Amino acid sequence: GCRHRPRRSRACEDLAFAFETWTNAERTLVGFYPRLHTLRDPNSGSSGGYEYHSWWYVWWRGEYSMVLTKAAIMHRDYMKLYTVQMAQSIRDYVDQHMNCEDVAMQFLVANISARPPIFVRGAVGDLGALGGISTRSGHMGSRTDCLNDMHRLFVAGNGGGGGGGGGRAPDFGEMPLVSSHVVVGRAGSWFSNQPVTWFEYLASDLPVPIWFEIVLILCGLAAVGRLGYECCCGSLVPGRGAPLGGPRKHLKA
Repeated sequence: GCRHRPRRSRACEDLAFAFETWTNAERTLVGFYPRLHTLRDPNSGSSGGYEYHSWWYVWWRGEYSMVLTKAAIMHRDYMKLYTVQMAQSIRDYVDQHMNCEDVAMQFLVANISARPPIFVRGAVGDLGALGGISTRSGHMGSRTDCLNDMHRLFVAGNGGGGGGGGGRAPDFGEMPLVSSHVVVGRAGSWFSNQPVTWFEYLASDLPVPIWFEIVLILCGLAAVGRLGYECCCGSLVPGRGAPLGGPRKHLKA
């Protein structure tokens, strides 16, 4: 695996980072693929219940309540609870539909821990992205049905396995899934780790004086502004925009 590679790939580093994140929250799920449940719109003509949403809705709402177990880290105790202590009707449902085991696991973990999952930003490949069950027509409708069926089965069968693990004693009449707005990223990433204010750039411990940092920042801003001006407005200024190599000379025959 990743340990025996001379240089670990980005995916291996992200898996290691996800494991580090999980060691700080061992009673919940940590994964790379977030999903969201919402109440169905009563004006949509549906009979109530919940609706399952994929990545774009997560991005738009800025929250999630599930992570897919195809790329997730969890405590091994949950595997035993899923196999031995969870209601048999839930496992039968998964076997019958060949789907929804990730939703069942999320219900189980949320029932016990009363905590949301943790979404880790990373670059993990998905070998089932093409040709998997998620590419079939009607997949989102099936997932919504699965979400509501799992909720009904957990309420009817008390399938959560009790309130151990330091969490609350679950109330199986309510929706156990907990939403979160937290996205965990690397501290060394330029995209996920930006300072609160630009003064942080100046109050640094770089081995250069502050006045030199200010000059560098101003030069950088001036260069960006100059480049934008040349790209957008340079050709509109009279007398500019001569062909490369200067003006051509007309040769007499």
